[in-house]
Amino acid sequence: MPLDCKKRVFLQWMYFQECHDVLRGSPKKHSNLPTLPRVLETRHYWFKTVLLICILGILVLREPKCITHPEFLAEDGGVMFAQQLVLGFPAIFQTYAQYLHVVPRLLALLTNAFPVSWAPLLYAIEAFVIAALCCWAFMLEEFRPVLQSDALRVILCLLSAIVFPAQEMVGVISDLQWFLTTVAVPLILVPAKPRPKTIRFLLLLLGLLIALSAPLTIVLVPVIAIYGVRERSITDFRVGILAGTLIQWAVIAAHWTSRAGSLSGFAAVNGAVFATLVAFTNQIAMYCLLGKRVVDRVWHETYKGVSLVLLLTLSCSQLWLYVRGGRQYREKVRLILWLLFSSLLLAILRGTEPAYTEMSAVQLWGAHRYFFMGCWCFAFLFLTTIEDRTPGWPESKRCALAVVPFLLGAIFNFTLAPHAITNWQQYVPEIQAWQTDKSASRAHVEVVIPISPPGWTVHLPALQPASQQK
Repeated sequence: MPLDCKKRVFLQWMYFQECHDVLRGSPKKHSNLPTLPRVLETRHYWFKTVLLICILGILVLREPKCITHPEFLAEDGGVMFAQQLVLGFPAIFQTYAQYLHVVPRLLALLTNAFPVSWAPLLYAIEAFVIAALCCWAFMLEEFRPVLQSDALRVILCLLSAIVFPAQEMVGVISDLQWFLTTVAVPLILVPAKPRPKTIRFLLLLLGLLIALSAPLTIVLVPVIAIYGVRERSITDFRVGILAGTLIQWAVIAAHWTSRAGSLSGFAAVNGAVFATLVAFTNQIAMYCLLGKRVVDRVWHETYKGVSLVLLLTLSCSQLWLYVRGGRQYREKVRLILWLLFSSLLLAILRGTEPAYTEMSAVQLWGAHRYFFMGCWCFAFLFLTTIEDRTPGWPESKRCALAVVPFLLGAIFNFTLAPHAITNWQQYVPEIQAWQTDKSASRAHVEVVIPISPPGWTVHLPALQPASQQK
């Protein structure tokens, strides 16, 4: 059949099909169907729910003993739990490590309404749920202006839960600030738009709570200023971040103490720059791409060349991609690199610099939380590059390209070292007796309970009877 005949037959079929639809009373295919969006929306809600449950399950599997054998870990017991019992509501305004921890304090206040024996388990559940929500939130359509591809946003959600090193972070309320910052970063990048008053208030409150729990939001202030000048408006979330950051750093300034023996002048700048580059290479790039096993080998065998080659490869690749990228891509790269390296520099200035005196140096324990936001920014930069360089690719190929480089990190970083079991439950009667005497204003000896890791304790001070209290 000639091509013109085929085209004429096809047009006639389309015409009769449209007439048939009109006679049946059904809308045309290009009109707004009332049922189709509802079906798709329902399926999308199901997908969101399933993804959230999967992320929650992944986090629990990374640290299952928090549920099967709940124990207090470090600051959760020694600071949040103990100070909540001693001070009550005013504990929310107490500082620890020179800054405020409003979100963990509020969770400790909420948990205080339940029996003491439930406290470690409730702390773990609260930490798991909030961490899962933080990892999951980026898949929402709200963040399409930040990363257009829905599939790539889902990939980043899963990377946050599976790949990033998170020793002593998962299942711990005192370390929720590091998860909260990964929500703050994309939220400040969402452009302003009209919203209901209730949503505006909730976003303002969310920004305030995050900033009053995470001093790291100071690195977001220049970004908020740039976006405010560019858009000539400011979102409610950004207002909350600015207000909370101002209060947080005013508190930090009031409690600031300089480190003894710290360097000054050019030596300090040189040490900070070198430590920042080493921390990026080993704590972020190497951990995410090659996994803990390779990092351990590089550290123990002092393979300085591996770190140097990785740093040069990443730097040259990103420079080439930056030059070839468009204007929007370049803006995103500058923004992400600022957030990544400024967060690293804050960690270095806080006292981690002595750990990075050699190119192969790495902190295997106790420092992963300082680099969690850097890991998120590193993965975000990688996915942004994929979206920019593969505009015509199907989502399946994009997802494969996004996942493959992080496979070793997912395999070797997934399992976290278990915490020590201290059989905390056997000390519950002592705490209950102390609570009873405190409520009755009776005397009681001090209570000291060992928790994990070794050296940490829940310390409840000795009580005096009401007659001896001034």
